Amino acid sequence: MQMEQIELPADLKQQVMEAAWGEMQYEKTSLSNHVQSKIHVKRFTRWKVSIAVASLLILLGASLLGNIVLYQERIGQPVTLKNSSDLPVSEIQKVMKLESLTAENSYGVACIVGSGDNQQFVVYLFNPPQTEKNEVYQVWLNKDQQQQNAGKLKVENQMGLAVLAIPMGNHDWSFDSIAVTLEPDSQGLAPRGPQMFRSI
Repeated sequence: MQMEQIELPADLKQQVMEAAWGEMQYEKTSLSNHVQSKIHVKRFTRWKVSIAVASLLILLGASLLGNIVLYQERIGQPVTLKNSSDLPVSEIQKVMKLESLTAENSYGVACIVGSGDNQQFVVYLFNPPQTEKNEVYQVWLNKDQQQQNAGKLKVENQMGLAVLAIPMGNHDWSFDSIAVTLEPDSQGLAPRGPQMFRSI
């Protein structure tokens, strides 16, 4: 028995090759589509995360800026009856009685009042002799034999009261004693006139 040879169609080779390459091409295409979709998902996810982080940073920045602006507005606002309830409680931090060296019915008090950044150095003089022309009372803080000018005040009223108030912020004023002198003018850098009051 002999087999008869049949002639193969001329395009058989091409059909076989197309079938083989076509399937491989399909496998390559589906594999690359899968990889590309994963990359696309990663890019899409990164993009969403980046947008969310940027939005959060913008919101935090705006909130911080808003708080800073409100704080600065509040600092710049004068104290009124409406906003006085928001102020911190004032406390007397340090107090010294001042005795008069010239008049029996005169005396004074010096104190640091307030809390935190809102401290003030305040001197009250009760029934001090009135100042004349260019005269001023000058307050001196004494520490270790050194005198520091703490402010000046005039007494030109008949009320029998003189007050000096100086904002201190949160600075610490260190002193052992206080003296108040009557100066011929307000230009003195050291005591020149007689001492009128001293701390006891």
